[in-house]
Amino acid sequence: MDQNQILSPALRSKFSEFLSQAVMLADLPPLTGERDQEFLGDVLEVFIDAFWEAYVNQLDESAQKNLLAADEDETGEKMVEWMKKNADFENDEAAKKLSIEIVEDFATRLPDVISQMHSEFLKTEK
Repeated sequence: MDQNQILSPALRSKFSEFLSQAVMLADLPPLTGERDQEFLGDVLEVFIDAFWEAYVNQLDESAQKNLLAADEDETGEKMVEWMKKNADFENDEAAKKLSIEIVEDFATRLPDVISQMHSEFLKTEK
């Protein structure tokens, strides 16, 4: 199961908006090169992975174990159940609050991370 399957369109949109703001604050040159979309995709992937790692690490041990079991279900049904129980950001106030806290924490560090990622990305182009 990939990251896009576990994010609702609304949450993906919010992540994209958040990352757009962080990219603007990162003081990068204009992203008009052929590979810049690849870079932005990499940034989104890293951000989503970091978000989920931070989020899951704040959950109790039982929820973390259930996530590992859900990830092994090839049908995706257990993952959907896990998400409804542990990460329903639209309907569960505790999940929503935790996700907002994580994103707000990331907001302070993300522009610097993006700048560093861009420097590393440019090195791979040469």
